[in-house]
Amino acid sequence: MSLLKLVNIWKKYSGEYILKGIHLEVSEGKVVLIRGRSGVGKSTLAKIACLLMKPNMGSVIYRG
Repeated sequence: MSLLKLVNIWKKYSGEYILKGIHLEVSEGKVVLIRGRSGVGKSTLAKIACLLMKPNMGSVIYRG
């Protein structure tokens, strides 16, 4: 069973998508590293995963 599942996440800022169709599944007890250059959406993805921000499209599923 997954602890966290992000399904087809899209997020737009100022008319431009910074997250496009992101899929992520994290099992309980696992550690995940998200890395990338400045401005590519790492913090935005983390905020969406923590339900601090809503995606324009897609689903965040806990323990599903």
